[in-house]
Amino acid sequence: MVELVLVIALLGIIGTVTGYMLTESLKSYTLVAARNDSLADARRAIERIKSELRIATGIDSMSATSVQFDTTQENNIPYTLTGTDLKRSGNDIAKNVSAFTFTYFDAAGNVTVTPANVRRIQLDITVSTTSHGTNRLRSQVYLRRYYYTNFQ
Repeated sequence: MVELVLVIALLGIIGTVTGYMLTESLKSYTLVAARNDSLADARRAIERIKSELRIATGIDSMSATSVQFDTTQENNIPYTLTGTDLKRSGNDIAKNVSAFTFTYFDAAGNVTVTPANVRRIQLDITVSTTSHGTNRLRSQVYLRRYYYTNFQ
């Protein structure tokens, strides 16, 4: 009888420890998955913007938080930050964006505010997750129309 009580007590302790470890592992997985999803959305958004800016034929308007440009396939393509949503033509391409900025550079590498002088654009995006803080990504894109004159 004493052995049975001892076995039940040991199984209870082992079960409690194992349950705690599984619970903590699941919490860690959830945090990492949320962070990875947020970063993946931000990376996809930056790559999409870069691919379209790369083939831009002209910049219609630009500011620190938005840009509107034309390509050979489409005119007046706007990218803007509305609240915490990064949008292209009114459609969400990334969520939970706490900051999104464009910096425009001329051929000499100086910051410019003149659309006709833009040769390179730097994109900075900061995404937030409730469980894992913020993550910042930065990328740059060169406008092909100025570097590849015979590019089709």
